[in-house]
Amino acid sequence: MIRLLNFVDHVNKNATKEHDRKFLKQLLEESGKTFDNLVALTNSQVSIFSDSPIIIANFTNGAHLAEMLANYIKEHGGGFYLNSRVTKIIDDGTKVSGLQVRNSVGEFTISAKAVVIATGSASYEKDDLLNKVTPSVAKVHVFNEASPANTGDGLVY
Repeated sequence: MIRLLNFVDHVNKNATKEHDRKFLKQLLEESGKTFDNLVALTNSQVSIFSDSPIIIANFTNGAHLAEMLANYIKEHGGGFYLNSRVTKIIDDGTKVSGLQVRNSVGEFTISAKAVVIATGSASYEKDDLLNKVTPSVAKVHVFNEASPANTGDGLVY
């Protein structure tokens, strides 16, 4: 884990916005548990690719995962607000308890036991994002056949 954290530090040394190393460390520490939970939730088979410098584990593609998670959320009484802008995150002092949201219907408050803000990826306009936020890696070639819909609208940078 230290090698990965040091790599992220190095790649971001000239970034215009400082990354949150503590948060990244937490994500790395929890990622195995999250992966196992998603595999169980989607009832998927895991493929392991160990012929590369790092071991890669995969269990489904993004579209299938999104569909499976959406079905799980609906089955458990959750809802979705697409094309909606979060104007305020409401917390009760210990956790998020709701959102203020604005969309074509108007502005309203959603109360919830759990909140997932799914912004989507920003891979379609990744070059603009990299040039703006992390110019030191802007020239790195990343093969990604991104959908024009992957604009990362929820990202603030």
